[in-house]
Amino acid sequence: MSLAFEHCLLEGRPSLPVLVVSSVLTAAILAWSLLHTQNGRLVCLYFSLAFVVFLVLCVARSQGAREALMVTLAAAIVLSTSVVDGFFVTNNRTWCTKDDFPNATSSYERDLRAALRYIRSQDSDEPATYRTSLAMDDLNASLAQGFMGVDSYNSTINSNLEEFYQRVWPRAIRGISAYQATRDDMLHPALQRMLFVRYVACRYDLDLEGYDLVKTFGSVRVYKAEGTTSLATVYRGSVTEASAKDKTPAQLEQLFGKGTAIVSKDAPGAYQNLEAGSSDTAAVPTTKAQVKSQTSVSCDVSVMKRSVCMVAIPYAKGWTARVDGKAVPTFRTNYGFIGVALKPGSHHISLSYRPVGASAGLVVGIAGLALALLASVVTRRWNRLHGWSEVR
Repeated sequence: MSLAFEHCLLEGRPSLPVLVVSSVLTAAILAWSLLHTQNGRLVCLYFSLAFVVFLVLCVARSQGAREALMVTLAAAIVLSTSVVDGFFVTNNRTWCTKDDFPNATSSYERDLRAALRYIRSQDSDEPATYRTSLAMDDLNASLAQGFMGVDSYNSTINSNLEEFYQRVWPRAIRGISAYQATRDDMLHPALQRMLFVRYVACRYDLDLEGYDLVKTFGSVRVYKAEGTTSLATVYRGSVTEASAKDKTPAQLEQLFGKGTAIVSKDAPGAYQNLEAGSSDTAAVPTTKAQVKSQTSVSCDVSVMKRSVCMVAIPYAKGWTARVDGKAVPTFRTNYGFIGVALKPGSHHISLSYRPVGASAGLVVGIAGLALALLASVVTRRWNRLHGWSEVR
């Protein structure tokens, strides 16, 4: 259809073969989708209607209809399909019923939903302030069930987080590195706590150190971490990534468990080789992290010596940190997460995110639009002054 748009609408040149072939292919795709969709018949019907209107506009343009009007209407039709598709996709979960998904009535699904309701009722925090690990179900269960999880089903995953799994938790990688399934290798309490896992739900007895069985719902067992868990963890010791490059995943996990973080070369020099001490263990902030939004997190912490605070958010450009209101640099910690250097004392840490280049992109976009409009006006006036007509 993009070829039909270019030939028939923009250039005004009827191209019957292109129009027929593209129309047949589009119609076949729409027909197949309409027959096989689980709950998207309305959106398929709208796409079919938009397709018919688009064909009418192509034919009208080829018969000499006004170019500006036809192109504008066709562009509006194309844009509307994206808007309608986004609307239906984001609201399908609300409209779907159990009849759309027969397995939703199985005892396993009932037990899982009961377990998740129990977790929400037992913890006074918002779901965004702790993570739940499912040692079962599909990789996108957290998205479908509406909780913060640790598994990933995303081909555009953060590359730093990907390296964390490759270096520290390789058995959790399923097939290719974009798919993490921690349930394939659950018995890593230090890593679970690092990822801020407060609850674990599974369908078998789990001997995970530091996690106690608190409730059973049919075939689903719910385990809860002992003591405090937080999105931020304080490490009194540190080593550089270069010095840890030859260590095995088990050795790296032991370092974390003994209170030693692995920091990148971007960490301040005084924080690249902190001595943890034989009695030090991994600690957490004295108060739980506050997740204000998807782009704003804060926590309070007290430390007796120089330490590294790791926040279990994938390290990425665009995150900025403030300690007691002063801007401080961030650095990659434990291969995949945000790290901040702390001096002795009590501190308030806040993190905020803004996409890199957002301001520049906005300025360039506005400038480009203004230049395009200016060029259009100047070109039209120039053509009128010199008696030139538009090239068809």
